[in-house]
Amino acid sequence: MKHLASVLSISLVAASTASAQIVVDGTAEAAYGPALSTQNTDTMFGNSTDADPRTSAGGSELDQVFGVIEGGFLYLTFAGNMENNFNKFEIFIDSIDGVGQNTLDGPNLPAAVDAFCCGGFGTTDGALQRMSGMTFDAGFAPDYYITIANGTESSGDPLGPASGWIATAHFAELNNGAAGANIRVGGVLDPFGDELQADGITSQGLPTGTMIDQNNNDPGSIALHEFFEPLDVLGDPFNDRNHRDMDNAIGMLLGVNQSNVAGVNGCGDALTCAAGQTGDPENVVTGYELAIPLASLGLGAPAALGAPLDPIIKVTAFINGGGHDFAANQFSGVGVLDANLGSGDGTFTGNLANLDLSAIAGDQFVTIGGPTALVGDLDGDGFVGINDLNIVLGAWNQNVPPANPLADPSGDGFVGIDDLNTVLGNWNAGTPPTGGAAVPEPATLALLGLGGVAVLRRR
Repeated sequence: MKHLASVLSISLVAASTASAQIVVDGTAEAAYGPALSTQNTDTMFGNSTDADPRTSAGGSELDQVFGVIEGGFLYLTFAGNMENNFNKFEIFIDSIDGVGQNTLDGPNLPAAVDAFCCGGFGTTDGALQRMSGMTFDAGFAPDYYITIANGTESSGDPLGPASGWIATAHFAELNNGAAGANIRVGGVLDPFGDELQADGITSQGLPTGTMIDQNNNDPGSIALHEFFEPLDVLGDPFNDRNHRDMDNAIGMLLGVNQSNVAGVNGCGDALTCAAGQTGDPENVVTGYELAIPLASLGLGAPAALGAPLDPIIKVTAFINGGGHDFAANQFSGVGVLDANLGSGDGTFTGNLANLDLSAIAGDQFVTIGGPTALVGDLDGDGFVGINDLNIVLGAWNQNVPPANPLADPSGDGFVGIDDLNTVLGNWNAGTPPTGGAAVPEPATLALLGLGGVAVLRRR
């Protein structure tokens, strides 16, 4: 009892001076909370057994999705792997009420998104044209699109170019027809997005998660950075040096950690895939991590602490073939319990016109934010107070399961200091239940020794 009371007192002080930080390095920290979805289907796009944080040779899988709105950013971690063969990771974001594209209409969407999937600069084809006709779940109409791929690229003197691993991202706006924004965002060369290992010797000094584009590249010290430079129409009219003209106008961050060798296993046919996953996707927390400013998603500043989170953002994500035209069976949300969806019916037609997610049981999207997402409100009564504290203390030092999963808001499988700080860091947030009153601030609780009383009540 004395030990727990001491821990409580120390945590009450710590919670008032520090809050969980998210670093965009390809790993979902405890600050995300529990996963928003966990994969129910083994992969048919290969099962990676390569622990290299860059390459993920051998397979692609989407094990879990994490998301949180914090400090003016939407943070997302897609735990799993993307094979280094330019398979695509497709992310659709529904952030604006009343508009969006429930069915993709390729001719009326920006062309040449990820242009080098489909002909290069100047093409009228592109990712969104290849996915034209795809229909999302009812209640999901995306406003923005991001696609990510990784593999070996080269740039520079065509007789002796620099080459190496790069992960790149592209962004498009879906609500302004063919004139919507099409942004070649940039990429990372280091697996953790911090450039510490890009040349094997030195660091460029960029903050972790910073993407390389034409504004911060330094081909003088890291030759492959020339890949991100603007086109040189006069000096290199045929773009033999392979410049990709990347400009991170949306301020996105990206971190990659492909070291996962756990998660779902592979399946070989519709029958075995439909039987459900046979691995441990619930244990995977590494993969592709993004931070996107809310302003780049058509949204204003986040809600104040203690208010219901606003806006509500929905995200559909899935793995696609290198031409954006053959969907795997790895989706966010409930999962598809099927073989690769291909063009929608398992075949290959060169587009996704037959892919209708509304015809698959359950929602293939996750939701971030909303009035039920009050951080620290473990019992769901709209207020962070003594009931939530007692949930944590009643399961103190226990593993989850078997302990109450509500006591583990950090999602790390253990009820301890991180979970306590989640409650205390949001103390008195929300609206007290009818007939109730706000509880004294955490520091006052510590002075009065009410932490011990709370435990006694539980026992």
